[in-house]
Amino acid sequence: MKILEKRPENLHALVTEKSAENQSFRNFIHALPSKQIDFTLDVIIPEVEKNIDCTQCGNCCRQLQPGLSEEEISGLSSIKNINVEDFKNQFTAREKGTMIQYMTARPCVFLNQNICSIYESRPHSCKDFPYIDESRIKMYWKRVMEYYKICPIVFNTIELLKKEVGFNFYFT
Repeated sequence: MKILEKRPENLHALVTEKSAENQSFRNFIHALPSKQIDFTLDVIIPEVEKNIDCTQCGNCCRQLQPGLSEEEISGLSSIKNINVEDFKNQFTAREKGTMIQYMTARPCVFLNQNICSIYESRPHSCKDFPYIDESRIKMYWKRVMEYYKICPIVFNTIELLKKEVGFNFYFT
């Protein structure tokens, strides 16, 4: 299995170049059974993850704002050695409507070069990223394509999925 791109700084140009292709691919997979796509991804994802070292990237930590539970906020404030309210005031906000708390700093205050300085204690939303191993990926396509722009794992997974399901942009 050939990994296409490992460097996040190259993704912007590649994604821009593949814009029409990706729209066509979205239409193509719409006709495929979700189980077929999920089964194919179950094979592709572990191979991609094996070939890409997140510590050489850290792009998600530079661009995303992970959701946090109260328990996670408490733990993170302890790591920062400040009280919970000060941590909330300095590093979090609440999403309007849902009131979900999330980290506001970009890049993340716990990112040290490309490495999470609190890797073992990182929030669940960070542990679960990039969320492409969820079943019925077609339902989350918009979110997947947002992560495609910033995460080499997602980018390569989608590019390999195109090949595995027989998508050929030039013949659609």
